[in-house]
Amino acid sequence: MAAVRSTPLDDEVWTHPAMIQWWIAEQGGKHMDENFIHRYFSESPFFDWTSKNGLLMDQSKRDMNSWNMVSNRKELEATLRRREGVEFMIVDTPQLVSDKELAAQGTTTGIYVIRKQDRQRVSDPYLRPPHVLVEKGPDGKDAWELTVLGTYYIVGENVLQAPSVYDIISNRLLTSSASLNKLFPIASSLPRYTPAAGFHYLPRAQKATSSLSVPGTPARSREGSVAPGTDDQSVRSGSVQAESRAGGTMSSATLKDMNSLKQSLVDAIEFADEYIDENPMMGEPGNFRFSASNAAIKKRRADEEAAAAKAKAEKESATTSRAASPKAATPPAVFTEAAKTTGKEKIKDGERRGSKKSDKARRKSRVIASGSATSPTTPGSATSTQAPNSAL
Repeated sequence: MAAVRSTPLDDEVWTHPAMIQWWIAEQGGKHMDENFIHRYFSESPFFDWTSKNGLLMDQSKRDMNSWNMVSNRKELEATLRRREGVEFMIVDTPQLVSDKELAAQGTTTGIYVIRKQDRQRVSDPYLRPPHVLVEKGPDGKDAWELTVLGTYYIVGENVLQAPSVYDIISNRLLTSSASLNKLFPIASSLPRYTPAAGFHYLPRAQKATSSLSVPGTPARSREGSVAPGTDDQSVRSGSVQAESRAGGTMSSATLKDMNSLKQSLVDAIEFADEYIDENPMMGEPGNFRFSASNAAIKKRRADEEAAAAKAKAEKESATTSRAASPKAATPPAVFTEAAKTTGKEKIKDGERRGSKKSDKARRKSRVIASGSATSPTTPGSATSTQAPNSAL
C-alpha cells in the first residue's frame, strides 16, 4: 500500500546532485544537457511510470538500443509522437539571458518546461473541448489532440510542479477574503450619519482613556464625589479639583458621559413622539431624497448664527450705554424727613424744659419776623432809622 504524502506535490522541490555527477563523470555528458532531462525527470516524484516514457525507461534497462534512444531527446520524443497515451514532453528549452555580453558567451536561463499530456487521434473537430490542443502531422493536417494534465519546471537542478489554475484562483480568493475581513471592522467605525448631511466619513476621534479604580466604601465614595450643582465650567476654572478625589472615583469625563446619558433617556421618554428634522426627507420607499441640499443647510445655519451674534452684540451695546450715563446723586428722602422731624422734636423738648437756648431761639425768630432786630455783627448806628447827617 502506497504511503500517503504529507506535502502536496505542488509545494515540493526535488533535486538529485548525485545523478548529475553520474551523467557528467560516467556518461560524458554536459551539465543539465537536453539529452539528460528526460532521464533526470524520470527519477523525480512527479514522474508517472505508467506513461509511455515510463515504459521506454523500463525497456532501456534491458535493451541497449532503447538505452541509446532514451539518451537522445529527439529520438525519444519522435517515438512518443507515434503512439497514443500519456506522455511527458519538453515544450520549452533554456533561452539566452537578456544581458548581451553574457548571451554572447552562451549563458542561458537554465529553465526547462515539461508538459504531461494525453495524446489521442483527432476524432470530431466540432466536439473538441476548448482546452484541447491540436498537433499537426507530417502532411500538415490535424493529426493529434493533446489534453494537458500538468506542467513542470526544471530551474537549474531543481524540479518543481506548476500550480493549477484552481489553486491560483483559490489562493487569490483566500487572500482577498482575509483582507476584507480586516477591512470591515475598520470601515464600520468610519461612516457618520446626520439627517441634514446624510452619510459622511471622518476619522475616529481619539478619546482620552479614563482609568477607573476599584470602587471603595460608600463613605469614601461620598468623600471623593463632586458636590451637587458643580458644572463643567467650575471644574475647568479650578474651583473644584475633579481629579483629586479620595478613593479614586470616576473622572469628570465619565461623570459628564453619565449625565449626558441620563438626560438623553429623560428626553427620550418625554419627547418620544416628537422630533424636529433639520432636513426632512421626501418621496416614497425606494425613492427617498432630502428636501434641501447641503449648501442650503449650511447657509441656513450661517444666517442663524449671524442673527444670534447680531442680537448678542446689540444687547451688549445697550448694557454698555446704560452703564456709561450716571444718574444725579440725591439724598434719600427718608434722611431729610428724619432730620426735620428730629429738629422739631428737639425744639419742642426745649420749650417744655424752659431752657435758655430755646428761649433765645424764640426771641431771635420773633425779631427776624418783625424786621427791627440787628445782626450780632452789625453796629447799632448802621441799622438805625436816622440818616447819617441828621446829628449835624
